[in-house]
Amino acid sequence: MKRVHIIHDPYKLNESTVADVENPLEYLKSEFKDGFPEHAKIYKGAIAVENDITEKLQKDELLINLIDDDIFVVIWPAWVQFIFYAVVALTAALSVYMYLTMPNMKAVQEGSANNGLSARVNRVRFNARVPDIFGTIRAIPDLVSQPRTYYENDIEIEECLMCLGVGHYDILDVKDDMTLVSGINGASVSVYNPGNNITGVPYYQVGQTISDQPKLITKSTSINGQTLEEPNDMTVDEQNLYFTSDGVIHSRNVGDFRTALSGGDNIDIFGANFVTSL
Repeated sequence: MKRVHIIHDPYKLNESTVADVENPLEYLKSEFKDGFPEHAKIYKGAIAVENDITEKLQKDELLINLIDDDIFVVIWPAWVQFIFYAVVALTAALSVYMYLTMPNMKAVQEGSANNGLSARVNRVRFNARVPDIFGTIRAIPDLVSQPRTYYENDIEIEECLMCLGVGHYDILDVKDDMTLVSGINGASVSVYNPGNNITGVPYYQVGQTISDQPKLITKSTSINGQTLEEPNDMTVDEQNLYFTSDGVIHSRNVGDFRTALSGGDNIDIFGANFVTSL
């Protein structure tokens, strides 16, 4: 025998129907001759969400006869589901509201690379605490400003102003990644003790003396990475030239400009006289 509980009103459990039957499926069909109620749920053992077997029985109703535990059929009123969906909608609305009105969190200031166990690289730490270094370590100085990169005689030069730490330090060597700076052609490093002018005499030096004043560098948002064409330094100082409309150049025995110019080139004209006729 198997016990089947039919609860017509979940708020009046004392009015539920309890029956011990041999065939629960046939019993339920006899009780619900007009069809299984739309909002009814079937539970195994106890009324709980994790014990809901309604969907499984919809696929194979014969499984109900294999259940050894008590079977609970609860006919929930329609407004219970309405409240559930209303709560879900309200929760979603509150989530969107909180997302739209949530203040922007300030970026967390990264710590000094000397305190990290991985990704130890030079980084800019504006208004951050200067690190205290103790013992003998491979120190990674913090950048005081953005590195400055420029070209001089077709050679790319990068200048970096860094802060090693508080106090005085004995420096044994300086490396760029895993390479000694002394082994890099053209590289220079100057280290200054606290209180000394950074354009004066360095405490530690590799390569040439750095005498230029450091520059405060900020990245411009106006630069888009577009490469400009290199200007042509060709100049002609000649009185036997004149120009007419449609970009036509006329010359009197000056030469053939087709070998010096190509389509789309721009010409700057200086010191020319404008006349209405020749």
